[in-house]
Amino acid sequence: MSDRRAMILETARRLFGERGYNGVSMRDIAGELGCSVGNVTYYFKKKEELMEACVLEQSQNYHLPPTPANLIQLNQLFLYICGEIQGKIYYFYHYTQMAQISRRIEELQRAYTRDLYLTLKGAFDNLRETGDMEKEAYAGETEYFVQSLMTAMTYWAPHNAVLEKKQENGSKDFLLCMWSLIAPRLTEKGEAVLNGRILKKWLGKEKREQKENLNV
Repeated sequence: MSDRRAMILETARRLFGERGYNGVSMRDIAGELGCSVGNVTYYFKKKEELMEACVLEQSQNYHLPPTPANLIQLNQLFLYICGEIQGKIYYFYHYTQMAQISRRIEELQRAYTRDLYLTLKGAFDNLRETGDMEKEAYAGETEYFVQSLMTAMTYWAPHNAVLEKKQENGSKDFLLCMWSLIAPRLTEKGEAVLNGRILKKWLGKEKREQKENLNV
């Protein structure tokens, strides 16, 4: 990839994340780069093509971790997903619109959605086998629960933007959001792992930071 093309993509991702896809023009991107619009359209004829390149090239090395076999591995999966969201914040701000912009992005979304669904469903099946999660309350509960969880993941970033939450707390906020949905479905055994080995780290860190702020 040429240096100019890479700079265009980097600048576009940043501006899309700051101003929104609809609030950025090719002229804006050229202005940020200090070049003419023609220098941008030489590589990308229109904004839709530019956004498609931003998403597809950044997604080339995306691979979900193996299906979690326990709660610790599930937490690691959440951290991985959170990192992906934060690294592609411009994309998740406009997730629904992206499928309308590009058929290739739509196909990518379908593939990733299917893979994540199977990974999460497999994880919860494993957690029931290990006795960390309660049995289904009704047939098909896991399927609908996974759909709810994936919806929360997909729209977590734009929802936080509306609430004006600080991005530096992103990992903790994302984890607590996910576990707040899962915790009511855990057994006593699972709750002990969640509280003792997962949440303790993040909530303990918060308490330490609050204490340090009081001592400043």
